[in-house]
Amino acid sequence: MDTVAFNARKRKTSSANRWLQNRRNMFSDTQFLTIAGCFFIAIVSVYDTYLVTIEPWILQMEKNPICTALIRMDPHYFSYFICGKMTGTLAVLGALLFFHRIKYSRASLVTSAVVAFQALLLIYLHLSDPRLGGLPNFALLFHG
Repeated sequence: MDTVAFNARKRKTSSANRWLQNRRNMFSDTQFLTIAGCFFIAIVSVYDTYLVTIEPWILQMEKNPICTALIRMDPHYFSYFICGKMTGTLAVLGALLFFHRIKYSRASLVTSAVVAFQALLLIYLHLSDPRLGGLPNFALLFHG
């Protein structure tokens, strides 16, 4: 009787291990990092868009000439800028997910580079505005 109970317990452990193994295979570390990286990229993009829409003097502060042109087209509502920003972000996220889907050999490198750029952009956005707790003279480093 004890042998039968032991074998039943062993089978349950075995099926639990198979379930965990399938779960691990479904979401590998690379997939998790890709999803987390894409989420971070999207969050920084939304934060950047938010800062643009609340700043009254954005045309003097904006560095990207394409964004400046889109803001000048509709200076009161920023609809062109927000649509352009959203389209660009979705294109980048789509390309990154496509690279990972086709198992491109440098997909993780490309994703890491975009995440690093977004992290530097987040630091720049935060430290260049003294009202957000940044350093008041940090913006002077980037004026040409």
